[in-house]
Amino acid sequence: MMSITHAAIAVAATTISLGTFSPKTIGIAIISSQLPDIDTTSSMIGRMLFPISSQIEKMYPHRTITHSLIAVAVVAIASLLLVQYQILSVREWLAIPIGYGVSIFSDCFTRQGVQLLWPLPVWCVFGSNPNRRLITGGVGEYWVLSIAMLVVMGAWKVLDAGGTRPVVSQFIGMNQEMISYIGELVSEREVYVNFTGRNKETLERVSIEGLVIDFKDNNLVLHNPSDLTVIFAKDYEIDSLRISRRGNPWRRYQTEVTLINERLNVVSSPPKTFAVGEVEIEGVETNLNYVLLSKINGSFVNGTLKILAYELN
Repeated sequence: MMSITHAAIAVAATTISLGTFSPKTIGIAIISSQLPDIDTTSSMIGRMLFPISSQIEKMYPHRTITHSLIAVAVVAIASLLLVQYQILSVREWLAIPIGYGVSIFSDCFTRQGVQLLWPLPVWCVFGSNPNRRLITGGVGEYWVLSIAMLVVMGAWKVLDAGGTRPVVSQFIGMNQEMISYIGELVSEREVYVNFTGRNKETLERVSIEGLVIDFKDNNLVLHNPSDLTVIFAKDYEIDSLRISRRGNPWRRYQTEVTLINERLNVVSSPPKTFAVGEVEIEGVETNLNYVLLSKINGSFVNGTLKILAYELN
């Protein structure tokens, strides 16, 4: 098969099996998918590493030792050193045997096949009719390449939406399941959602987008960065709900502060820090519903505040 076909199949297999579209992980899978063809100087990797490939080519026929299960095991075990020295994470390392393995497996569909069980002189070929097997650079291979690219684009779309769980939930209209998933996700990173529906009191049709800042009692609390308003999803009959954007990873901090007619004096806090609670501010009873802390900092407060702070990693 062509180098680009091996690369596309490896990317498709890696994104589906590992559930990631990390550029580093994808790059590792692509490089790994080229390694089996180091046994011939006519391949791309063979030309790049000519001194090595020329020696292997003299000693072993094409698609034998480097296209075997033994080769997959050797490469996987040897590359574990990269995990031990913390050069790669375990997930990134897994892209190596996946990329290498699917590359030699896909060559089993070509006319020549591969010696998958080397050193046994047995050629593994899929397809009883030789005329139906793939020819390198032939029309059949371009069909395989096209399908692999479609799978890659589909996997990217699913992963960008947060994975199969939110995609399926959105497709079949399971809004409550979608809300639960978003509630789990918001503890790890910024999540912007968009929903359409109707206000339960005014019956007004709405389309709302905002940053999810809390998940309580199966209810999403959204913050609109443009006008600093707070939206409670429970106040709406939601027709459709989707994740519009996933932002940066963050850490969430929560604490309670009790003040007795004291000035609230927070010296430093992340920009996304909110106050919740029924308190007196400057002698006036006030119900704080996720108000930015910066708006009340410096005021005299009487009561207990719950402080939620989100710090970007």
